[in-house]
Amino acid sequence: EELSSEDNPFTLETLLGMSTDILSLNPGLRALLDSLSPAPVAGRPISASIPTVSGKLREVAFTDSGTNDLSGLPALIKMKPDRVITCFVPNAVDAGLRFGPEVASSISYQVFNLFGKNFGLVDAANPASIVSGRVLSHLFDLYSNGENQLVKLVDTFESLRDAGEPLVTTLEGLDVVDNEFWGIEGGWTVDVTFVLMVGVPQKFVDELPEDIAPPPAGKSKTEFGFFTNEEFASVPNVIPLGSDELIEINGAFIKAFGFELPERPARMTHILTSWVVKRAWNGLVGIDGEVKFGGFRELFEEEAEEIVEPPTSGSRILNGTWITYFMALAATLLFFNA
Repeated sequence: EELSSEDNPFTLETLLGMSTDILSLNPGLRALLDSLSPAPVAGRPISASIPTVSGKLREVAFTDSGTNDLSGLPALIKMKPDRVITCFVPNAVDAGLRFGPEVASSISYQVFNLFGKNFGLVDAANPASIVSGRVLSHLFDLYSNGENQLVKLVDTFESLRDAGEPLVTTLEGLDVVDNEFWGIEGGWTVDVTFVLMVGVPQKFVDELPEDIAPPPAGKSKTEFGFFTNEEFASVPNVIPLGSDELIEINGAFIKAFGFELPERPARMTHILTSWVVKRAWNGLVGIDGEVKFGGFRELFEEEAEEIVEPPTSGSRILNGTWITYFMALAATLLFFNA
């Protein structure tokens, strides 16, 4: 049955009711599905004919939005804010299995893997790559302010990590570039505050009681920036419970669906994220003794103290600053128009 036709047009309601179609977008998995199916339909991507501005129809395939963007940054940058806060909680466990813990825990790997596409550093589009869509997420000039901004971000985060601090900093005056795919008009600047939640900062670990997340015999409390205690090893990107594990709800035990988070590691992540905001509220100093982040206070506590009722749902004016919120997988963003 066609997803879209004159008699049965494709609607936003249909789109929101669809599940992800990530498997059929991977050529290898698509071939495997076709080989297991009596007819070559199992691995066929879900597609529909969509009208374009030229008036012609174009067949497009539906996929998982995380294959080209996990941040929500493009949608926010299109709104031309003065400031953006973006928080990433990468899956370092998965990266560790693929590349080893040394690589997965390195600041350079995480920064270039997560933010490189936004500065134009991506592999060329390749039909065999499931993440080819990330070439569409170029938002900022890499050499804004005459300095390589990704190298600057790596250096700043490494200094904060070596000081045991959370990884929070602002890249000021990033030059926004044109992006026709996202409808972004360049030629202006924005301040972006990056929060990278990978592993646990040493100063957070030092504040924990000895009996919390105790390490195995012969090991320190952390290795490569992560807890060595098996229960808390994936904090802050906590691994969900397995589908065969039991969870208790109001005294009854049921089998997990495979996406529920174990209670204690999730609670540890909750405590950690609160600690990060509190620790960074008045600013952060790196191992070199220089200020690396001016603090959340200067972003939120500006001039006016009045709170104005929001003109639309999902946004408000706080202390003279426009704030809206967006959540996408491992990211929470705020944007400001001061």
